[in-house]
Parts: sequence; structure tokens; C-alpha cells
Amino acid sequence: MIKDPAGEKTLVQQTIADGLDIPNRGDMYVLFRDAVHNLEYLRNCAEIHERGFYTELHAYEVHVFVNFRLVQDNEWGHYGQLAAHLGGRGVPSIEEALRELFLEPLHAPLRMLVSAPAFRWLAEARYADPEEQEHVLEQVEAKMLDLLNATKTSSQGPGNPRTIAHEVREQLASILALSSLVEKPADSETAVAGPTAAETRAEIRLRPLRTVLGAATAIAEGLASDDPAVLGMLLGWLFLHPLGQIMDAENAAAITAIWMDEWLLGKVFAAALQEAGLAADDAQRAAATVKLLLNYRAWLAAAETETGDSAYELLRAILQEQSLQAYLGVNRFEGVIWFNKEALEQLLWWMLTLTTVEALSEPDSTAVVAAEKIARVYNLTRRVLEAEAASGYQVPKLLEAAHALD
Repeated sequence: MIKDPAGEKTLVQQTIADGLDIPNRGDMYVLFRDAVHNLEYLRNCAEIHERGFYTELHAYEVHVFVNFRLVQDNEWGHYGQLAAHLGGRGVPSIEEALRELFLEPLHAPLRMLVSAPAFRWLAEARYADPEEQEHVLEQVEAKMLDLLNATKTSSQGPGNPRTIAHEVREQLASILALSSLVEKPADSETAVAGPTAAETRAEIRLRPLRTVLGAATAIAEGLASDDPAVLGMLLGWLFLHPLGQIMDAENAAAITAIWMDEWLLGKVFAAALQEAGLAADDAQRAAATVKLLLNYRAWLAAAETETGDSAYELLRAILQEQSLQAYLGVNRFEGVIWFNKEALEQLLWWMLTLTTVEALSEPDSTAVVAAEKIARVYNLTRRVLEAEAASGYQVPKLLEAAHALD
């Protein structure tokens, strides 16, 4: 409805393209947001001119489209590719969806290793016979090589994908061996069949661990948990932590942590955990924990002193990181700084388990050296647990007790 110079009102009809002043260009796109469902949409300008503005409205449903803006496609046609991929669907963020499309050559090989089907496949491999396990290890090495080659292409780093992929294979073999510490489920085909060749091979790999009194039991307690996050996080760490080595072996942990955010690797991992049955919040926390664990070697390095390993210095290094303070539930209440008992114990378990996986997997290491590495971390974690028992779950008392035990 418009008014003419004489003040008369006239009903005028326009196309939505004219009403929104949308140019008739195939290389331009309209971005807009549905304020009700908080989703963003992407539509081609020329298509709106030719076919109009398509949307679906179900019974009692409301859409409020706002924030219309124009973007021009780039020379690679990324917006066009994304529009074709979405097919009119809305997404939480067009910009993030564009990044995901751009990163698909990296995400695709990652999903071959980090997904609900992959987790089930590797969980079943724990109880497979030696020939089947060997086949699984070969497949994982090949899939990891694909992921590392994609990482090298994206980063242009100097690392050797084939060497790193083989290291991951050995670490997976150690994880499968550690799984033999836990009693098989009743429905497993080998549950009542007695020791298998795979178990015998696992025991050979686990010999250094067996010499550290109490360490195997401590690891088994965590692996026996029915929490689906445990195996998922262990496999997530396995496949994510070596990626940074493509750029710089010495700073691999920091590089991988950056890529988990910038390349949305953490999002892919969290989605896999959610697909495997975790609630969305639990999957996000698990992915964040794996990101923290990338740096566990630095905490252990901080514990080294001239007089030996220090539980106090280990705790100091951990508590200096804000992200770890959040993980440990560090908070001030009535003038006292508290921490969460379960979170600290879980962190210690992860440190021991990851140290063991790496110690059992080093090709040039002797059984004695591997046992020494495991014993070092096990003894450190025991001292921290002893300090925890005397702390009343208060951070100052925890540090004081750890200092007294060093």
C-alpha cells in the first residue's frame, strides 16, 4: 500500500526480489536468519528472481526471517557449493558450515577413525583373534595415513605421515593389549574359551606394566567402567594427538590443540561421541578433556626436579592452567578454594594410562625402560592421591600435603 501525491492509497504488488532489492545475479547470495529457530539460510539471488522465495510452514509453525544481507561468491565458488550442499536447509551458522565444507577433505578421513561405527569396530577388535587384530591394525594404519596426508596438505608441514601412522598403529596395539586387563563381557565369543593367542600376545606387550605393582590394576579399574566416553576419549586422543607432529614434533600438542578449534576437529570428535550415545553436553566435555590431555607430558616434565619427581610441582603445573582449573572444578566458597575429588582422580588415571600406552609402544625402548616410565608416573599419581586424602578437597591443603610427601 503506497500513497500517491494526492494522498490516495494504492495497493501495489512486488516480487520478494524487488521488495528486498535483491540483484538478479547468479554469483550473489542472500544470507538471512530465522529468529524463531535460530537457524541461518543461504539462497541464490538469481534463483529467487526465477523461482521466488521457497520456505516450508507446517501447522502452527512460525518463521521470522531477519538480518537479510548479500554476499558475493568467491573465485572458488564456495557459497555456491554450500548452497547446493544445504539444499535449502538451515544451519546454526552459515560461516561455520562454509568452513566445514572447506575442511571436508580433512574431516572425511578423520570420520573414518572417529565415528560411532569406528568406535564399535575398534571396541570389538579388543576380543578378536590375532589374525583379525592384525587386519584391524593394518586398516587403522592406512586410514591414519590418509588423515595425516590430508593434514600435511592443509598445513604444508614437513612431518613424515608414514612414520607417524605406524606409531599410531603401535599405540593402538597397546590399547588393545590393555583391554585384556578387563574381564570379557559374557556375550563375547571367547568369554569361556580360555586364553587366546591374542591374549598371549597382549601379555607379552604388557610385561613392562606387570612389573609395576598396582599399575595394571589402577588402569584396569578405569577401563572396566561402563562409561562409553572412556574408550571414545582414548581413541580420540590416539587419532588426534599426533596430528601436530606434521608441523613440529616438539610443539605437536599445542599445534593439535589449535587445530581442534580452527579446523573444527574437536567438533567432529564431539559429534562422533554424541552419535555413539553421549548426551550433547557430555560429548562436548569429553572433547574438551581430550584437548587438555594433549599437554599431559608437559605436566609430567614440570614434576622433574634435581632431587627427583615432585608431586607438588606436578600439581602446581596443573593448577596454573585456567582450563585445568575449570576441569578440576576449582572454586572459592566462604574464603576457601576447593577442588573436585573425582575430576582430579580421573585426570591422574588419564596421565597414567596415556603414559603406559606410549611407553609400551616405543619401538626402540627396552622392557626395563618402559617399566621405569610407567613406574615413575604411577608413583607420582599415588603420592598425589595420598595428598588428596589429607586435603579435605581444599587446594591449599592439597599442595601442602603434596609438598610434605616429596
